[in-house]
Amino acid sequence: MNQKDLKSTNVNPKDLKSMSMNQLIEIRDKAIDKNLEPLRKSGEDFMKERKDSILTFEFGLVAFVDKTYCNLNQKEKLIKQIEIVDYENNMDDVIDPSGSFLEGIHTRYQINQYLLEKGKDPKYYESYDSLKFLIDNLQELCDFVGSDILKDALESVQSSIGLQSQEQQQSLRADFKKARKGLSR
Repeated sequence: MNQKDLKSTNVNPKDLKSMSMNQLIEIRDKAIDKNLEPLRKSGEDFMKERKDSILTFEFGLVAFVDKTYCNLNQKEKLIKQIEIVDYENNMDDVIDPSGSFLEGIHTRYQINQYLLEKGKDPKYYESYDSLKFLIDNLQELCDFVGSDILKDALESVQSSIGLQSQEQQQSLRADFKKARKGLSR
């Protein structure tokens, strides 16, 4: 994660680990408020209900992170929640607390993290070079994201090919087909 990734919270990502749980909760809640700002026209009650749904321990973001990252301690899970909400803020996407939406966020977030670690543009669906990089390094991407979201990650990369120019699509589809055949299962 780089400096601009937590731009909506105005916090250096390196500082999160040294913060208290209360500070992290405050940062997460502010990031969620920022995320829900486009819903303000629907009324404060609607925004509050949406935020409560996102924070619910039964099926929202908190539960999703708890289940997905069960090997992390509570502080690390809270940091992961902040990173995911901030990722959505950077994508200008309002969070829907449903399970399938959160799974989609998780897949895109993991691909984003992989690209950031490799110094590439994380908006792979907009960037031919990042998409080409993902395809050229498909085995490494699959190892990075893990088997639990592998299918979704491959579908995300494949569907992003359609957002490129016709000429680029032909090249990327051929490369993707070849790379996919070469994956070790």
